[in-house]
Amino acid sequence: GRSWEMTHVVGVKDTFYQSNEMAQVPHSEVPVRENRLGREPGQSEPKDGEEGKSLEGLESDGAEIDVMKTLEPPRTASEACRDWLLRLLDNGIFQIIGIIVIVLVIGDGALFFFMAMGWHNLCEPKLDCEPRNTTVNISIQILNLLFTYMNLVAFPWRVVNFVHIAGWSCPKRSNAISCNIYGIKNAPDLWFYIPLNRRMGIVVLLLLNAITQFINQAFRFVYYSYEKSNRWPGVFWVNIFFASSFACAGAAAAWMAVEAHILRKNNEPGRFGPGPIDSVKEAYRQFFHGKEPPKDPDYHDPTRSKAMTSIFALDRGGLRMWGA
Repeated sequence: GRSWEMTHVVGVKDTFYQSNEMAQVPHSEVPVRENRLGREPGQSEPKDGEEGKSLEGLESDGAEIDVMKTLEPPRTASEACRDWLLRLLDNGIFQIIGIIVIVLVIGDGALFFFMAMGWHNLCEPKLDCEPRNTTVNISIQILNLLFTYMNLVAFPWRVVNFVHIAGWSCPKRSNAISCNIYGIKNAPDLWFYIPLNRRMGIVVLLLLNAITQFINQAFRFVYYSYEKSNRWPGVFWVNIFFASSFACAGAAAAWMAVEAHILRKNNEPGRFGPGPIDSVKEAYRQFFHGKEPPKDPDYHDPTRSKAMTSIFALDRGGLRMWGA
């Protein structure tokens, strides 16, 4: 009897240390399938027959099971309104506009850079003449409007994720690794597998990116001409917030890319879908050969349309952070 007790205690200790070690190692390999209802610790499981009743009327032979019907606590009216807004901003039209905006940012950014460096043949002296100065002002105004649009579209999703990661959801929803904003496990998006503290750091940077951009846009309206934006105090206000917004966005993008690389490296190939380069190739195949991107038929995200469509096969959880 005592030998059994010792074996049992040792087994429990080993299990404890192993589970503790896995909890502390970031980006460890994640399970492919778990219970999709992210119940909080201590929350009771449904009694015998209750879960079956909640699924009553749904076909089980190959049919999709809407986990929202078994959600505890049920979705509230405020959550339904939030989901409507998020679905609207995730619509295919907004995705197309987002891609167009990104292309315009690259093109207009290049124009602004060439003008600012004096790499043109419009007039002399190259760094202070007309129409060079007017072109610079128009270019930077357009660039700011594009950045403001991207931040406006992405801002609701950033705020929702901030509240979810902080654990301030009402009603309370699990924010454990792999859980989406409803606490439903095994979300297909890589974003929900980034460790909470690092995910929070990225979201805070993105919120600062949006706030500083909104302030910068306001000052661009005040100091709207080339002369006003290049004389004190306009030159200070339009540049300090532009630089701050740009720095926050750059840091968040780099951090997100590093976290995505670590997760893909530590998990089996294809676990989180293609990266940026493979995504472009996949989009090419979709467009010219009519191939649909792979979807998880056993997953439903109420913040997206049921079709779960995406222009690019990139992780939507992360891409939505950028208004694309």
